[in-house]
Amino acid sequence: MQIAIVLITLAVTFVLMAMEITTPNAIILCALAFLMLIGILSPDDALEGFANDGLATIGLMYIIAYSIAKSNVITRFFDHVLGNGKSEKRSLLRLLTTVSLFSPFMNNTPIVSTLTPMVQKWCRKKHLSISKFLIPLSYITILSGLITVIGTSTNLVAQGLLSKYHLQQFGFFDFAVIGIPITIVGGLYLLMIGYKILPNYKRSNVDNVD
Repeated sequence: MQIAIVLITLAVTFVLMAMEITTPNAIILCALAFLMLIGILSPDDALEGFANDGLATIGLMYIIAYSIAKSNVITRFFDHVLGNGKSEKRSLLRLLTTVSLFSPFMNNTPIVSTLTPMVQKWCRKKHLSISKFLIPLSYITILSGLITVIGTSTNLVAQGLLSKYHLQQFGFFDFAVIGIPITIVGGLYLLMIGYKILPNYKRSNVDNVD
């Protein structure tokens, strides 16, 4: 019975997130609270995840990324990286290259949330396709995040579990032997093939940045 309730709760959670009734965080927390209230999860089990070292590191990365986003230095830097916009493909290459160098050392989720409004604003100013930049931005951060243990949330969570059970932890660059080739191949695909099949939308309602 408990397994059935958990599976139904997960299914309802996924449906509610797909319907975008509210934010994913609120939906997941409601599901967690429901399982705790009906006794499937104890309060200790429900709150245990918040003590995970990986989760704490992700939270710290968000603080750092938000601080950087509030600085005009990063805005000016990426304006320089993206260039004058005369060649859309060249600007995309410069964006992918720069982000793939930063992402392994800053968790990919805060990087995407920080750079998305900047890229959108730049695309509007240069009258370029927003859709040609946002998807490649997201994917290159995921791919290059595989290079280090802090580059992706999943690596950090796994590292936290190893620490919890006193097992040998990953080295900082243990994933690089896989992450670097994947980043190179994925970046070339995004630039040469993905660029061509992405839609050519000049405007976006994802984030209304003036």
